[in-house]
Amino acid sequence: MTQTQQHCSPPDHLLTFLRGQLSPQEESELQLHLNDCVLCRERLDDAAADADAWKEARQFYGSGALHGSSDESTYGHEEAAQGSQRIRQVLDTLTPTDD
Repeated sequence: MTQTQQHCSPPDHLLTFLRGQLSPQEESELQLHLNDCVLCRERLDDAAADADAWKEARQFYGSGALHGSSDESTYGHEEAAQGSQRIRQVLDTLTPTDD
């Protein structure tokens, strides 16, 4: 196990993040971790939606709206915040409505 993996968040922590239920400090710490951890970014993607949903979201938002690969090593804090906002937008889009 690498040093990065030793500090990875448990899956339920990622789900709490996706629901917007982390404290501002916890969210900031997780986003900093996501900057460096490809594994957690992939786990976050998987927790947020399945492959078909991501494909649909990319088609809806356009290929440039979502990061096409999760192995970008230059993923900065601002990009992490934007990515988090994009994930929330996707989740909002995919959430069932009463219509």
